[in-house]
Amino acid sequence: MALRTLGTAPWKAASLPRPRSGDGPGDHDPAAVSRALFELGSAACRRDPHPVLNALREAGPVLRTREGLLVATSHAVVSRLLADPSWAMIDAGWRDGVTPGWQDNGALRIIHGSLLGLDGPDHARHRRLTIGALTRAAVERLRPRLAGIVDRLLDEFVDALRAAPNSADPNPAGVGAAADFHRLVAARLPALALCALFGLPESDHGFLAACARELAYAHEFGPSRAQLRAAAEQADVLTRYLRTVQAAPDGLLAELRRQAPDHLDDIVGLVGGTVVVAGWETTTFSLGDVVSLLARFPDQAERVRQDPYLVRSAVEEMLRFEPPVLAVMRRATAAGELGGEEVAVGQPALLLIGAAHRDPAAFPEPEYFDVSRFEAGRAEVGRAGVGHAGVGHAELGRAGAEGAPPPRALTFGRGAHLCVGMHLNRLEVELVLAGLLERLPVWSAEGVYAPGRILRSFSSLTLRC
Repeated sequence: MALRTLGTAPWKAASLPRPRSGDGPGDHDPAAVSRALFELGSAACRRDPHPVLNALREAGPVLRTREGLLVATSHAVVSRLLADPSWAMIDAGWRDGVTPGWQDNGALRIIHGSLLGLDGPDHARHRRLTIGALTRAAVERLRPRLAGIVDRLLDEFVDALRAAPNSADPNPAGVGAAADFHRLVAARLPALALCALFGLPESDHGFLAACARELAYAHEFGPSRAQLRAAAEQADVLTRYLRTVQAAPDGLLAELRRQAPDHLDDIVGLVGGTVVVAGWETTTFSLGDVVSLLARFPDQAERVRQDPYLVRSAVEEMLRFEPPVLAVMRRATAAGELGGEEVAVGQPALLLIGAAHRDPAAFPEPEYFDVSRFEAGRAEVGRAGVGHAGVGHAELGRAGAEGAPPPRALTFGRGAHLCVGMHLNRLEVELVLAGLLERLPVWSAEGVYAPGRILRSFSSLTLRC
């Protein structure tokens, strides 16, 4: 494989030694684990969280903080807990005992009334309401419309490059110019895709993006009071909007209203919590992330440009290498033991997806970014073609060039909580990547990262050609 490494200075984690043996609890310092998790919110970690995540994983597969939170770091443990029904979502009942009065915040109510905060029959009922519109086949039916939106956004982006003051005129590609890819493409496309999915007026996409940006604070690890206030304000605005907006009769929102006419709160949770927050926030970062990574590894960009069948594998490698969500929370519904640590009913655990994705036990040479790591069999990919005609959605990694296929990335979860919007996310990123490679010969990228510990996002992403 043609590989390149992303060099980073090692994080000083002397107080996080490796466990003494096997999968035991080791002798890590719980206070140091807490400090490391706090460090994830720093400006340095917003740009590159992996030195801290790697240090945590090397300290042991299961750690405990001084506050009693369990932290899973290895791919094996994180993958198992994501699929284990005895490790459930952080739901309303659990939060009642931990954070009294939380229901006064409308954003937290939306999160806990969505697939992000439900289990059991309620989760199954909500999932049934949405899954039909987000299957692989249903998303493929959206491809022509989304391809048209992507073409329009990318053409506008290239026009902005041409019009930039430092553009080297006359140059039709805008070589020498710069424009904000995040503002012009990445922040807009997911909201426009949601409008298409739900049957909402396309002119409302800016409003939806603003709501999602603020609501995402309620899904963060340790949000500030100011962030929760901002999220609550947007929750009230979004709730009123979803109750009154005129939706197209063939869109998902109209279908939800027909299926659950007496459950408007369910609809608000489904749309606001599950799809708007999860669908916009993660896809926006993924769009900027894949463009940024290929700027940092131009040889890998050239491989994809020369071999469009690699587009899908490149997107999967991006989701592994720089996942948009670094961690998720779960709670134990049964007493037991995990990695040598005692587990009581209600025990919360933080599952570090970002650490699991750089686990050398799961991914050989995990610090290398390789666009062919998840390459699928070409015969299967070729059934759908490439580019806007369709990058195939065959399962990836079935027949790796070096034998055993790599495990799937955990970005979209596992088991009952496998993300319902994963096919839409992948399609949007694939379309943008294919379209950008067609339009620009090479680019550099400079990103400004927004505050956050487990949700990664850009404030801006300047591309220079």
